[in-house]
Amino acid sequence: MASDPEVLARLTLLVAAGGDPRLVCPAVIEAKGGVAALESTSLRARLREGTRQPQTVKEAERQLAQAAEHGVRWWVPDGSRNVADAALLSLRGQLPGGPMVAIVGSREADPYGLLVAESLGRALAEAGVGVVSGAARGIDEAAMRGALAAGGRVVAVLGTGLLGERDPGKRAFLDAIADRGAVVSEYLLDAHGATWTVPPRNRIIAALGVATVVVQAAKRSGSLITAEHATKLGRPVFAVPGDVLYPLSSGTNALLGAGKARVFTHPRDLLDVLGLKVLSSAAWPSGSRGVPPMLAPRGTGSADLGAASGVLDALRSGALAFDALLSRVPLEVGALSEVLFDLELKGQVTRTGADCYVLTQAAA
Repeated sequence: MASDPEVLARLTLLVAAGGDPRLVCPAVIEAKGGVAALESTSLRARLREGTRQPQTVKEAERQLAQAAEHGVRWWVPDGSRNVADAALLSLRGQLPGGPMVAIVGSREADPYGLLVAESLGRALAEAGVGVVSGAARGIDEAAMRGALAAGGRVVAVLGTGLLGERDPGKRAFLDAIADRGAVVSEYLLDAHGATWTVPPRNRIIAALGVATVVVQAAKRSGSLITAEHATKLGRPVFAVPGDVLYPLSSGTNALLGAGKARVFTHPRDLLDVLGLKVLSSAAWPSGSRGVPPMLAPRGTGSADLGAASGVLDALRSGALAFDALLSRVPLEVGALSEVLFDLELKGQVTRTGADCYVLTQAAA
């Protein structure tokens, strides 16, 4: 970890840049350091003027204090994690050692995509391989929950600040990730995120993974950006082939058709990358045409069944936000988040917004 003066210098630059690391990275790389960048006469006028404002340094110091209060540390990356183009990262938890695989895909994934992602996350965890993703709903979340359920190591790279998430269910999920791995961001702690903040984090996801697997992706999916970054880094990219008539398969099929990805159908496809023979015998969903694929039952207890039933009953009156559901069922935040994810995986519940849930026709 870098010395405090270097961290403070880079934080000062980030604050002066309005929280946009895209302006800070070039300045730090050119000057070969944050302290040197602050003293450089070639620093862009906007940044140079911003760093001289008293409120800029005060805000940077507040960010340091806030990080310490919430168990977050600011980290100047080095070449060991291949993320040296990030000027400064905030980190909650601990980056795991050993290999990690990036698993990415659509936020609007269907039950099939969720099952593949969850099963892959679980298989990798059982083989001792970490999972890195963006923690967005859909494929990202499914892969990470699968890894967590198997006691695996996970890393989430956010397009928001580490303290900027407003959805209580998502906050509980990120807490669980930090307990078993790390949550990472290159934005100011309170940043809520915007359209422009999500794509840049994909390069960090690709850098942390020894390979990238795209499960489901539309033609213009951000997951394809992750795949592109992985290719630039010389990391193998895999894609799950899909129905040619289905929009969520267009991105993955395009990668395969252009020769930009290898076919992924089973964890054994990662064998030559990871060198772990145990992947050949990993538990994997199976089914027949017209029958939804399923993984072997995980022994859901009666308490879990009761909790799921209570959530389904509450949703029969109509769509509800996470907080509204929390007030209607006797579950803690983390437990409700788990139940909702399982119901999504089974195709009984779907999300219609950031934190709004509704029954599907299968459960109505």
